[in-house]
Amino acid sequence: MALQAAESVQEAFKDKLAHTRLFAAVEIGAATVARTRMAEFQPDNPKWNQSFRVYCAYTSPYVEISVRNQLQVALAMAVGRAKIPASQLLTGEPVEGWFDLFHDDGLKMHNAQVHAVLKFTPVTGDPCWEVGISSSFSGLSNAFFPLRTGWEATLYQDSHKSNQFRPAIQLAGGKDYQPARLWEDIHNAMVEAKHFTYVTGWSVNVHIALVRDPERMIPGAEAVTLGELLKRKAEEGVTVLVMPWNDRTSLPILEDVGMQFTFKFFKGTRVKCFRCSRNADPSLAFFQNGELKLMISHHQKTVSLDAPSGDGARKVVSFVGRTDLSDGRYDDENNTLFGDLSTTYLNDFLQGNFKNADLRHGGPREPMARRTLQARRPGSLGRPHQFRAGMDKTGSNLKIALKIASKIRNGERFAVYIVTTVWPEGIPEGSTVQAILHWNRLTMEMMYSIVAKAIEDKGLVGKVNPGDYLNFFCLGNREAKETWRVRSTEEAGAWHGLLERPNQPEVPHLRSLQADDRSNLYRLDDEYVIVGSANLDRGEALDLHLTGAPPRRLDRIARRALPQYSMPDKCSDDMNPRKKPYKFSNEGFKELDLEFTPVERSLSDTKKSLLEKGHLPVVPLDRKYIVSAL
Repeated sequence: MALQAAESVQEAFKDKLAHTRLFAAVEIGAATVARTRMAEFQPDNPKWNQSFRVYCAYTSPYVEISVRNQLQVALAMAVGRAKIPASQLLTGEPVEGWFDLFHDDGLKMHNAQVHAVLKFTPVTGDPCWEVGISSSFSGLSNAFFPLRTGWEATLYQDSHKSNQFRPAIQLAGGKDYQPARLWEDIHNAMVEAKHFTYVTGWSVNVHIALVRDPERMIPGAEAVTLGELLKRKAEEGVTVLVMPWNDRTSLPILEDVGMQFTFKFFKGTRVKCFRCSRNADPSLAFFQNGELKLMISHHQKTVSLDAPSGDGARKVVSFVGRTDLSDGRYDDENNTLFGDLSTTYLNDFLQGNFKNADLRHGGPREPMARRTLQARRPGSLGRPHQFRAGMDKTGSNLKIALKIASKIRNGERFAVYIVTTVWPEGIPEGSTVQAILHWNRLTMEMMYSIVAKAIEDKGLVGKVNPGDYLNFFCLGNREAKETWRVRSTEEAGAWHGLLERPNQPEVPHLRSLQADDRSNLYRLDDEYVIVGSANLDRGEALDLHLTGAPPRRLDRIARRALPQYSMPDKCSDDMNPRKKPYKFSNEGFKELDLEFTPVERSLSDTKKSLLEKGHLPVVPLDRKYIVSAL
């Protein structure tokens, strides 16, 4: 697909604008799949001359190209739209020409057009489609990084594994599976590093100990914290760089977040600690810029260092995925709730789901289930220009459902198993958790409806059901009473603090709780494994991370693809994050002897004018709040 230029779009502006930033976006159904660069100061005939390769798994009768003007303060304003019927593209022949632009109300713009070239290629025309990985596999096409050889990869399950974890798994060659232990390997790799150690993370807790199991204690690792180990290596001449997220809402008085303390811990030492912010692209609008800087985290979690090689040289070792060196991330196969609170988790307790759950109350802690990858390569990591943003293109929920449907149509056996959390981390009645639950439900409904429709079309109703092809699982744990005990009568009484809310009594009495799944792993046919720090979807950050919800387009896609399937039009106001936004209250800050000026006082007359015209969907409405994200 190539988007080249537009003509005569000036008439869309009622008033002549001194500064325009026009771009074109390609939409298929409810999904925006491509966007050009912005052409500044070209209000009438912007030129882009850009090409895109778009992978499409959407249902729509046409492809829409919209020309938009990125406003300085508000979101982008649509100038005009052109629609190309999908029937023209399905022939496989290139479709090229000037396409008329229309207003949102359907009226044709006078002489306004956009020039584009489009060509559709069915996925079955891809020579790599459904053939797996063969000896001649040369790597992914159109990828940012080339195929590498000579790597060693180790997959980890949880942060640790006890000596009692011995699954009877036989490997090729008659060998037995030996579980790897992530935090032990990270500790050993840091000790052996001679040249560099780079640590990135949303948060880096300098007070945690990497080695804790008394049955597997490494000499010299007793009670050694991560921060002390990194400082010691820096004193030995190793270049140690630590890059946590710079949370712009982390005030000095709120150092429990960890970022401020990590920076101060390394200040004045040879360890270089840089608090990395999520800086917005200059092209974003004022409110988008503020949302990203305040509420979107830098979420990479990696440890990279040099390690000894068999030939006496040094090689690069990287731990990637959910390598969280932060609070509460240490866990093993037991995923204990109440056990080991006075030993293993004494200085590393985390529970984000109950207000009064802590060591003094006797737990429960929040168990963590995760998967991580260690990658070893013999040479350099690549040239700097190869590292680019926007590489999180993984299988989305819609594509998974459509894949199942295609297998059903072809009469092939296919199964998808999804492990997720049914209780997202957070206070249950909070707007964030409620929004995540709402979108998870819509996601499951959408996926099952697509599978059910494929079964119906194939005439298999009564012979199979959607559960034969698609299943969701939630990890949990229930501990026997003997595995934990309350250490004092004060702690026993403290449990009443957990019983203040009606959704909590089950925890101490049933001794069961969900294990928070943080794996972010995608495995296909034991041939492909995708491991990442972020979530396995392609949702926009402002939708996924700000509101805790998948892209707004998800339910719109489902509605358009399956109009006969009933879905709620919207959340209730109490659970809709756009009706009940995140807010930082001045009253709350006053308790800390702090006060912030409401945003309204700092906004210009331009903002007020745009607000009157309805161009600001994100507006702080209440003066006692300094931020409102709708």
